[in-house]
Amino acid sequence: MIIIYDDHCSFQRCGSKGGSGEYDFLSLDELYMAEQVDGIILERDWGMIQYLDCVDFEMQGLV
Repeated sequence: MIIIYDDHCSFQRCGSKGGSGEYDFLSLDELYMAEQVDGIILERDWGMIQYLDCVDFEMQGLV
């Protein structure tokens, strides 16, 4: 789960070995380039994503 705040963004991953955890990044760009707990780097691995769920899309009727 990615949560956007005014001054940073937060990434939370359910099911990781250490629990969900919460990792803060200064920007979405920083999150996009950082290696995540399971070795995924969104910048490198974006094309391998099989499913994306976005509450904002659902709220706006875009899915």
